[in-house]
Amino acid sequence: MSRAPFSIACAAAGAWILSRAWIADDAFITWRVIDNLVGGHGLRWNADERVQVFTHPLWALLHVPLYEATGSLVFASIVLSAVCLCLTGVLAWRAAGADRAVFLLALVVPLAASRAFADHVVSGLESPLVALCTAGFAAQALRARASDGVPPWFGLSLAASLLATARPDALLLVAPCLAVLGARRGVRWGRLALGALPLVAWELFSLFYFGFAFPNTKYAKLDTGIAASALAGQGFFYVQDLVRRDSASALILLLGLGFAAGSARPAFRARRGGARDGAETLAFAALGLGVAAQVAFVVAVGGDFMSGRFFAPAVFLAALLVARALQRRARAAAAVAALALAASLASAAARPSDPNSTWHGIADERRVFESTTSVLRRPGFRDGAPERHPWFRDGASARARGERVVIVRGAVGMLGYAAGPEVIVIDEFGLGDPLLARLPVATPQRWRIGHFQRAVPAGYLRARETGDTRDMQPDLARYWEDLRLVVSGPLLAPERLRAIARLNSGADDGLRDAYLRSLAGRSGP
Repeated sequence: MSRAPFSIACAAAGAWILSRAWIADDAFITWRVIDNLVGGHGLRWNADERVQVFTHPLWALLHVPLYEATGSLVFASIVLSAVCLCLTGVLAWRAAGADRAVFLLALVVPLAASRAFADHVVSGLESPLVALCTAGFAAQALRARASDGVPPWFGLSLAASLLATARPDALLLVAPCLAVLGARRGVRWGRLALGALPLVAWELFSLFYFGFAFPNTKYAKLDTGIAASALAGQGFFYVQDLVRRDSASALILLLGLGFAAGSARPAFRARRGGARDGAETLAFAALGLGVAAQVAFVVAVGGDFMSGRFFAPAVFLAALLVARALQRRARAAAAVAALALAASLASAAARPSDPNSTWHGIADERRVFESTTSVLRRPGFRDGAPERHPWFRDGASARARGERVVIVRGAVGMLGYAAGPEVIVIDEFGLGDPLLARLPVATPQRWRIGHFQRAVPAGYLRARETGDTRDMQPDLARYWEDLRLVVSGPLLAPERLRAIARLNSGADDGLRDAYLRSLAGRSGP
């Protein structure tokens, strides 16, 4: 395929993906933090608390210079997504090592057909940055073999480190490859440590500034008190939903895993025989293992309420493996493209007419918000959206009152962003609230994935408004006072540093557990 038709085809696929640009409600959660940072309040959800409500620090921080330069988070997010997609294409081309026709047919077309990828890669969330970091890692792991056969440890470590700061669980995509290459050739620990500096620096900053190495969302979504078997059951529903609504993505995952599994035995033989290209073959198989590990993790945590979103990183890497496996087999690549398009059309034809319909708590979020947060197509931001969305209007109304307001809500993205820094928004799902995130769900038998509602403890609202904890249960009041000291006290105060140590070591967990036992006693016979 000549350069001109190839460039036109890639540009058309990119335009198709950009035409589907929208802003997820969860993206507004990060936008509120960025707005507060630029406004001088710091990296905060509520202006009076240092709480990390996002899982993608690198994605959030990359918005800041663009937002300061343009004053528009919509523009900043779309430009950042487009730049990431372009760079991803360049690195994916290098990683695939395929001719133009195969690259287009085996990777570009299937990803454009994949709703998990195309619907979320320009949604205000971190998907394009995750794809970029993954492609950067694969481009080095699968690159033409060096004369000494030593993996480029600094580059691999740097790509993995940036990937972890883009989304921590995405590290599963590349961790098996790091382990396999290290077992084969030995690890250059100095280079590995140097490449890991971005992740180490963020974790140290997070521990000092927020008081915890993990984001608040970890406690809100993973420490729910829900049985692991129940979450895994929901995860299998998430897999079924992918097959039902996005069979093109399911096809890409199966093909990528199949090609990786097929290379495992030759990779082992190459390792035993000392073949010069054994590192590349092993890396290919190990990246397939990374796809499997990411899928297994998604199933274990129950997936997400956004159909396909958590599978997007694995789908991208699987498509890259397919393109790498086919390389110069244009006819096979054409068959893959045709199957992906056919599967996508079949899923589109079978989708329910009601965009708000859910299946086991899983929704097609893009269709839900298409009329109010689509960006490049009407109706969209050009028509005044999301200002006309009721959640945005609720936040704007609270802001207009011009007084200290405390709002308790479950869907807080647009509302919190519109409310501004003077309004305290307490998220019932715990994403932005450090206390609620550390309490179990209100009803472990009734929950929706990604929406783990907590009961607001007695007296907590008064404590948040005034600092007076007298109406709170005594053990919980003592626990919250330490937590409050960590998230709101002077950064270098010795008592704050001691509270950080107590909370992270679990020394204060007994207070929280005593409160929970008191609740159980009151609800007993």
